[in-house]
Amino acid sequence: MRGELTLALFVLAATGVLTGLAPATNAAGGGPFAETRTVGELAITLSVTPNQAGANRFDVALAGPGGQPVSADHVTITLASQEMNMGQRELQTQPVGNGHYEASGNFVSMGGRWGAEVSVQRAAAPEVRPAFQFVAGQAPDSSRVAFSPARIVLNPVRVHSPTLASFLLDGLLWQNEPVYSQKSQRLSADLPRGLSSEI
Repeated sequence: MRGELTLALFVLAATGVLTGLAPATNAAGGGPFAETRTVGELAITLSVTPNQAGANRFDVALAGPGGQPVSADHVTITLASQEMNMGQRELQTQPVGNGHYEASGNFVSMGGRWGAEVSVQRAAAPEVRPAFQFVAGQAPDSSRVAFSPARIVLNPVRVHSPTLASFLLDGLLWQNEPVYSQKSQRLSADLPRGLSSEI
């Protein structure tokens, strides 16, 4: 039992360090994105807001010489992650007036580098497909602590399992297993005497 208690203290100390660390983020990512590509006399501006993993609003603004709004028959955006091969996703935009076309949704599944190809189709002009690249930030809840040392100690799983290590491993999954919360009253009788006296 002494060896298992030593292991418990070691894991709790390591957990404390890990939970105090900020999640990995891309320093170049996050914050609204906007860039303009000019093809012939057509200026195409792609904006991504808030530009992070999860829900975003994609806006394509079309302007002609002098900045006047330009209308199009179809405007689509093809997204592809530059971090890993997840295939492509085509976004169908809707006109919102004044030369703007928008699409909103959970199209950016992870932070990091993304490629976006904007297709603009007009009846009186050939299709144009300028390419953009943006770096999305992490999701807002990515900094939430997944577990805490206290919750590992207070985990209601029985220590009578083969080893205390398995008890601690179950503790890491505490927040994702609601069934554990139904057994929280059984802790005191299940923990080793030395450990329960510290709670």
